[in-house]
Amino acid sequence: MSIAVVLALNGIVAVAAFFCSLTGFGFALIATPFLVLLFPPTVAVPLVLASWVPLSVLLFLGSRREMSARRIGNLLIGSAIGVPIGVYLLTNLGATPMRLAIGSFTLLAALALVLRPIRPLGRERTLCFVGGLLGGVSGGATAMSGPPVVFVGLSQGWELRGFRADLIGFFSIVHICVLLLLHTTGNFDFHVLTLGLASLPGLMIGYVVGMKANKKLSSRLFRNIAIGLVLAGGVLVFAEELSSDLFIRIVQIAD
Repeated sequence: MSIAVVLALNGIVAVAAFFCSLTGFGFALIATPFLVLLFPPTVAVPLVLASWVPLSVLLFLGSRREMSARRIGNLLIGSAIGVPIGVYLLTNLGATPMRLAIGSFTLLAALALVLRPIRPLGRERTLCFVGGLLGGVSGGATAMSGPPVVFVGLSQGWELRGFRADLIGFFSIVHICVLLLLHTTGNFDFHVLTLGLASLPGLMIGYVVGMKANKKLSSRLFRNIAIGLVLAGGVLVFAEELSSDLFIRIVQIAD
């Protein structure tokens, strides 16, 4: 592992930790598109989850009193079905299909957030189940379980602090479950753990700065940041895939 890779890894994780500390989500949305530039998806996805674990502990301890066990429980019921499906897709699909799936999913999620209904949709328990199911599939396959759950919370108009706390609680449980499944498939190994430990300095910097900025966060700003993060994640993945194809073609022409 070169110094340049370590510095790039810490920079990516720092930015991701900042936004996650600010809003309760966005860590994987930011980290995954950039980390797939450095590592294949089968390494990048478990690395994102491994890096998230120390941050989740800190965020969980700070927001546990604002969590809704009912809402988190409804989300987890759906994710229990979705996570194994997502892990299977990650293990059995190639790198290019996974990148395109990541980009497509996040762009559709951004569109759904922009077009969210003005009034709550009703049947919140059903919405939580569907959001948890889709979030579980996406989390297991791409580490990005946020968009479906964020859509549910925004569409239902959940109060800002409770919403952020529920996101933290849901992701803490789901991502640990995904990591355990990835370990059984051989995708979470000592190499990934070493990379996760190397990213700790950047993680702590992002966490400290994000928690300070969180005190000034308004509901409108939260929604704008949420949509922006989801949109940026999808655009970055497609941009990375297109630039990779272009680079390969240039090399082939040169040869």
